[in-house]
Amino acid sequence: MPKLKVKREFEHGVRTGIRLTLTPAVVVLNICIVIVLLLIVAFSVLYLMSDDGITLDGIIAGMKPAAAVTSAAAPESEPPQPGTIETWAEKTEPTESAETESTESSEAESSETTEEESTANMNAVGFDREFFANSLFIGDSIFTGLVNYDILPQKNVFAKIGLNPGSALTGDVEGESLSARIKRIQPEAVYIMLGTNGLAYLRTGDMIGGMENLLREISRDAAGARVYAISIPPVTKTHENKVTAARAAGAAVKGDSITNEDVNLYNAELKKAAAAAGVGYINTHDKLVDSGGYFDVNYAEQDGMHFRGPTYSVFLNEIKKQVESEVD
Repeated sequence: MPKLKVKREFEHGVRTGIRLTLTPAVVVLNICIVIVLLLIVAFSVLYLMSDDGITLDGIIAGMKPAAAVTSAAAPESEPPQPGTIETWAEKTEPTESAETESTESSEAESSETTEEESTANMNAVGFDREFFANSLFIGDSIFTGLVNYDILPQKNVFAKIGLNPGSALTGDVEGESLSARIKRIQPEAVYIMLGTNGLAYLRTGDMIGGMENLLREISRDAAGARVYAISIPPVTKTHENKVTAARAAGAAVKGDSITNEDVNLYNAELKKAAAAAGVGYINTHDKLVDSGGYFDVNYAEQDGMHFRGPTYSVFLNEIKKQVESEVD
């Protein structure tokens, strides 16, 4: 009877399907088997797709995030510096366009290096702060840089954007008129540089007439102080070319657009006006020009008219030099 029972149970299992009891251990074992099989398949595919076969480094790199792989890999070329037009891509066969961009980039880097060296030299110049401790500078946006670059204290500078000889007498800077500023600080020397903005709107004769009046008023209010009219600076070649082309085409130009011809004519008349008013004249213009007679790009801002920060030291040293030479 026992043998017959086992045979019947076996036959019943074949017909109905044998039931298996699944335990956690069995489930885990099956999962591990599946993972191993998948890894074998994956490695086989990678091996077939790679010319060099699979390496440990390649496997590790493949497991890392894309950003990590990129940062770890040694680039075939250095990334472009900020401001360049080329992008950092995979190295390709050189083309005529790529070679041109490379040449232009090298020239730009060389120019930037020269400019940085020049700036470093100007920064090393410095100036005598004590010499100008009891002075007053009157001017337009160029002189606002004396305060903005922390060259001189605010009390020593009466300047704002667009100031001209007329508005210097009738207007104010931060709520204080020119006569009030002179009375408050009692300067020993007064330096006036106006005209760069005004020449774009007014004729030279009108500007000089305004300067003559301003010089007389200052000489009266600042009795005992040394008063100086300062030449206005030149403009860069790039700036002049743009203005000249615009004028030739009959196009309107910005209010601050002048040429070196305008500058030189004004300075020549300003020197005469200073002599007529009995005040000194300081020519800083010639200190700032390059060999071609334009505003030296190492001294000029990108607009071709305003001073770079280090230029103020060069400017002030030239003033001191000429004042001391006059005294001697």
